[in-house]
This record gives sequence, C-alpha cells and structure tokens, in this order.
Amino acid sequence: RTVRLEEARRVGAMMGFESLIFWEEDNAHFREREERVRELSELLYRSKPRLIFTPFVTDVHPDHRVLSRMLARAIRDAGRVLESSRVLSYQVWSAVPPNLYCDIRDVVEHQERALMLYSTAMKVDDYVHFCQDRNYHDAVTVVGRPGFVECFFATSAGAYPDLAATVEGMDA
Repeated sequence: RTVRLEEARRVGAMMGFESLIFWEEDNAHFREREERVRELSELLYRSKPRLIFTPFVTDVHPDHRVLSRMLARAIRDAGRVLESSRVLSYQVWSAVPPNLYCDIRDVVEHQERALMLYSTAMKVDDYVHFCQDRNYHDAVTVVGRPGFVECFFATSAGAYPDLAATVEGMDA
C-alpha cells in the first residue's frame, strides 16, 4: 500500500496538483462507509468544485462502483452549493456514452509518462497502451479523424445521483 501511495504522490506532483487527499483504505476491503461519505460531502461543500472527475458509473472495477455510490450520496448531501458544478465521468475499464471530449494530442506523451509512474499497476496491465488505443479509437469514432481524445460523460452535479441510481445496486 505504501508503494502505491508514493506512486500516486509522484503522479500528483507531475500533474501539478495543489493538494491530494488519501483515505489509505485497504483496496481489497474498500467499502462504502458513512464517515467517508460525510468527509467527501464536507470536502465538496467546502471546495465548491466547478468540475468533479470520477470513473463512469458502469465501470467494472468494484472500487470504482463503491466510489460512484459514495460520490452520489455526498453530492446529494452537499446540496445546492454544487448547483453550478459538473461531474465529468471518464473511462477506465468501461466505455462511456460520450457527450464531451478533449483533444489530447498535445499531451498524450505527458499522459503516458504520468501513467508509467504507476509502475506497480503496470506490472499487471499495460494500461498505457490500453489508454492510447482507446483514445485513438475515440478520436476516429467520436471526432471523425485520427488523433487522441479523452471522452467523458458530462452531467450536472445535481443530476449525478439520479444517474448513479440507474445502475443496478447503486441506490444513491
């Protein structure tokens, strides 16, 4: 766990994030817990983010499903303060129905370097080339030309809990 956290810190530094918050949960036992939902809701309330990035609600990874449920509840609990916030759901292991995309041709190499910093995970899956192939596919199918795009499903924060509730087992 310590190695994975250090990898995440290096990625955060490379990406220029001002701050990172780690829950340091055991990945094998990551579960929805009231105190974590409350922490997330309070963070959203305090920071009033314009954009919230999260894996899409149908992602197959169990941790991402748990996080989606927790985010839906936290958004609902944070209330009207998130009225102008948008949730941008991105692809990890499952596709999104894209309604927003970002051309990443100019930063695809930077993305690759950042992903390579997750060396522990890269020993199991070649996620770098998986992303590049997916982003190339998305450029051709969504934009209609070769390149690299990152696709998102964008929704208002207020609509996100209802979206999450449409997924089996995701009552928000």
